[in-house]
Amino acid sequence: MRLEQELERYKKWYYGPRADHLRSGGEVAQMLLDFAGDLDRKPVHAEDVTAAAEPVEELRRVKYACPACESLGGNPAIETAAKPEAPIDKGLAGPGLLAYIVASKFSDYLPLYQMEDIFTRQGFEISRPTQSVWCGDVADLVEPLYKLMAERVRSSHVVATDDTILPMLSPGKAAKARMWVYVGDQKNPYNIFDFTLNRGRDGPKYFFKDYREVLPADAYAGYNGVVAGNEITRAGCWAHAHRKFVEAEKSSPEIARKVVGLVRALYAVERQAQSLAPAERRRFWRA
Repeated sequence: MRLEQELERYKKWYYGPRADHLRSGGEVAQMLLDFAGDLDRKPVHAEDVTAAAEPVEELRRVKYACPACESLGGNPAIETAAKPEAPIDKGLAGPGLLAYIVASKFSDYLPLYQMEDIFTRQGFEISRPTQSVWCGDVADLVEPLYKLMAERVRSSHVVATDDTILPMLSPGKAAKARMWVYVGDQKNPYNIFDFTLNRGRDGPKYFFKDYREVLPADAYAGYNGVVAGNEITRAGCWAHAHRKFVEAEKSSPEIARKVVGLVRALYAVERQAQSLAPAERRRFWRA
């Protein structure tokens, strides 16, 4: 990773204790020690978004020395401010830069090679392989949070699921991998994503291995193996059913529109019951 010298720098200093325990009790002098490679993105306010390039935050710390000790021929007793804990052990990127790369790739859908070009225009040289390694490191950092959110989702009364094709690129070919989503209830409002190499049932079967409640999903036959031999109640998905009747309006408009109207009425009832607890919601449905 390389930075252009003319890029705007924003220095962030780290100060240590005043070294009151130094032997001579003399006045403490400060010496500056730069962290040449530890970099982060400076926080940017809304009015700054038109800037051509983001300023860089250089992390610097201060060294303290006792001139009196040295004048007496003793050890100068140098103390250095503690280095801030890095998100990645021995890594050069700060939390702001890592968050920016991860959010740009996974929330803004910017490929890493485009990010590399963007950084180059801003005076950085952060290669695509470096960004890829950092994304993996961030994934390792947040894995405990991901597992906690997954446990919360599995504690839901209802967990909705669906999957979509996700092209997986490799040299000379592209494979049809899958991304699954598991949606918790109101008490556990998380969307958990799980990547698998194919649409086999093993992915959802592993996710739901300790689940005992309701699983609404489409008519994919693989879910039969997921719910077999356990206490999971499989439920149909009205969103998928509704879509089929919308498509059927071209061939059988009268019947299709009638069913679409019924589904919309069910959605209206569901919106009324949205704020109720599961037991109250069941009573509301049956009333």
